[in-house]
Amino acid sequence: MHRAGPRRGREPRHTEAVGRGHDILHEGDAGEEFFVLAPGDAIVRRGGDVVATLDAGAYFGELALFDPAPRNATGTATSPATTIGLSRDAFRQVLGDSLAIREALLRGMARRLHEVDGKERRGKRCPSVTTTLANSAPRARIGLPGVARTPPL
Repeated sequence: MHRAGPRRGREPRHTEAVGRGHDILHEGDAGEEFFVLAPGDAIVRRGGDVVATLDAGAYFGELALFDPAPRNATGTATSPATTIGLSRDAFRQVLGDSLAIREALLRGMARRLHEVDGKERRGKRCPSVTTTLANSAPRARIGLPGVARTPPL
């Protein structure tokens, strides 16, 4: 696996092409960015176990922007991929500008929590839950490739 390099000094919103095996974010690191996968595929591993598979439009890394704890998982590209990274400030601005994005993000986080809670109650491993912004107005507002940009609400 190729580990992601330091991200300091980047633009508030940036796009990066990564190869198969590239760690987009790493468990234990400080979280400074939120990511959208567009296009490409990735896996999310926690403690070495695969807990989610991601495809184009999936987002990840948001928990570290709400909680100062280190990242709780590693995200690794499983195919050539393009990531869109938003800095903490850019992420907050997008959330502040759009009720639709805030609601979509909260729904996704709630789904993940419900899934984890249900699996833990049944004594199973944590989930493979994917949350995506695909085919939604919020996708256009953060500037995913191939989507006409819409003005903030």
